[in-house]
Amino acid sequence: MDKPKEMETVLVIVLGLIVLYMVKRWNGLLVAALVIGMACVLVPALARSFHWAWMRLSLLLGEVSGRVLLTVVYVLVLLPLSLVARRKSTIRRKASAAGSYFTERNHRYSKEDLTNPW
Repeated sequence: MDKPKEMETVLVIVLGLIVLYMVKRWNGLLVAALVIGMACVLVPALARSFHWAWMRLSLLLGEVSGRVLLTVVYVLVLLPLSLVARRKSTIRRKASAAGSYFTERNHRYSKEDLTNPW
C-alpha cells in the first residue's frame, strides 16, 4: 500500500469524526478522533488496517447503494411509466376469431409512399 494513501484515509476518518462532533456535540467523538489520529501516526501498521477496513467498507456500500438506487429508480420511475403506457397504448391487443394478431392490409404502394417513409 502507498503510505500517503493510508494517511489520507486516516485523515478523512479523523475529520469525519470531528465534523460529527461539531454536529452532535458528543465528546466521545472528539476523543476517538484524537486517539485514532495519534495511534495511526505512531503505528503505521494500524494506519494500514484502518485503510484496508475503510476501503472494504466503501466497496460494500458501493455495491449496496448501487442496487438500492437502481431498484428505487425502477419502482418509482420505470414501473409507473410502463403501466401508464400500457393503458394508453393504441396497439390492438385482441386476437381475431382465427386466433392470430395478424391483420391483412390491402394497400397498393405508390411513389409517395417511398419518398417520405416517416
